[in-house]
Amino acid sequence: MLTGLVWSKNSNLRLTQPGVDETRIQVFSGWPRLRLDIGTAVDVYAALCNIDVYLTLINERGWSADRVEQWWNEVLTRELLVGGPP
Repeated sequence: MLTGLVWSKNSNLRLTQPGVDETRIQVFSGWPRLRLDIGTAVDVYAALCNIDVYLTLINERGWSADRVEQWWNEVLTRELLVGGPP
């Protein structure tokens, strides 16, 4: 159940899961090459890296777990970091 409310830099109201987003915010706060504001980076991560995406790719699309992990690495690097991969 979503219970927390957080205001992002652009003043859009966001629903968050207590504990989950705080950890993600803490992780992304340490990324010097982050190209998005932290709230948007957390949103992108949550949209891409979740069990529904994983199960769809594994069960419906026939991907291996290694392929999902590689794709997540590539897409998150491309979407979240300035200049893409180091």
